[in-house]
Amino acid sequence: MIKNSKAMTKVPEWWKETTLGEVSEIKGGKRLPKGDILVSYKTQHPYIRITDFENHKIKKDQLQYVSDEVYKSISRYIVNTWDVILSIVGSIGLVAYIDEYLNKANLTENCVKIIRLRSVNPLFLYYFLISNLGQNEINKNTVWAVQKKLPIYGVQNIKLTLPPLPEQQAIAKVLSSFDDKIELLREENQTLEQMGQELFKEWFGKWKVDDDLPEGRRVGKIEDIFHFLEWPWIRNWQYTDSWTKFINIKLIQNQDILTNNANFVSNEEAYWRYKHFLLEERDFVLSTSWTLGRSAIIRRKHLPLMLNTSVIRFRPLDKKSYWFMYLYLSSRAFIHQLESMASWSVQLNFWPMHLKQIDLIIPDNLIIDQFCKITNNLFEKITKNLDQIDELSATRDQLLPKLMSGEVRVEF
Repeated sequence: MIKNSKAMTKVPEWWKETTLGEVSEIKGGKRLPKGDILVSYKTQHPYIRITDFENHKIKKDQLQYVSDEVYKSISRYIVNTWDVILSIVGSIGLVAYIDEYLNKANLTENCVKIIRLRSVNPLFLYYFLISNLGQNEINKNTVWAVQKKLPIYGVQNIKLTLPPLPEQQAIAKVLSSFDDKIELLREENQTLEQMGQELFKEWFGKWKVDDDLPEGRRVGKIEDIFHFLEWPWIRNWQYTDSWTKFINIKLIQNQDILTNNANFVSNEEAYWRYKHFLLEERDFVLSTSWTLGRSAIIRRKHLPLMLNTSVIRFRPLDKKSYWFMYLYLSSRAFIHQLESMASWSVQLNFWPMHLKQIDLIIPDNLIIDQFCKITNNLFEKITKNLDQIDELSATRDQLLPKLMSGEVRVEF
């Protein structure tokens, strides 16, 4: 599929320099009518918000919806399959394309949709906008008023260089083949995790803490079986340009950690002042605010990595019952318990004091060992899939700017 990989000194002369306004129409989204609220139960009308973007995709598992009555008043502000959407307020530069599931969804006023493309492949445009070239153009056209904003005229002024449509389609096909493989691996991991959760329910979900428990099980506290550690408070002035990465909530996506986007502290800070906050392979991390309940297992590829604000680290006291810990802490029952205990201020939070209040049923070591042996293959496969996702993502990200600039060409 790749035609050649020799670096070119300039964009091919037959590629067309243009602006987004010249090859498309830009339309804004719509604020909900005053007094109307979103609903969490599923209707025919999803409402896409800034918080629904994750890694330039729309998370479908946390979507909220509008009622049929509200939809009637904002039905002009919908997106259709293959529209490209772009955030213009707040977290500027988030991009997604609309698939069949999101067809006819309503769009927040903090985004625009890019429609009626002329001689532009929508997937090519999507990949251009998420590339460094596209993001640089977005930044150039962002302005400051009361708040940072990318105005519609700024979106129209975004410059891009377009190859002929067949070449656009070929480039999009190469890049989307990586994303398709990544999506298949993520779907496989979801299936494997569901299998793990079903096994967990079968082994440990039959009893409640106030039941008469069978031999080999007792009621205890989380700290009786897992060690958990609250985060340090790392300030902006402590950030450095390299050395030791540290975690934050935004990095926890798709049950994994995007360490490529991490900030750094000095090795002196990490290995002296904050040494006990350094993470280890197979630790479990859990977000405690905003998007409460995001979680991931620390893999070898993530290290060295340090804990940071609004993320709690868990580690089994016996240093071996990792999969029991993971399935308990990622279970819907546990997350629901945290949500019911969490405090509301501006946002939903939970703290170590909440964890210390939780009772759970603790099996004896023999039962836990047997369970971990059964589930070990599941989680080894999940980890291998995540490693493969990292490799595919890295290759795609290396190709992306080269394909968009014409440095690397494809057969078409």
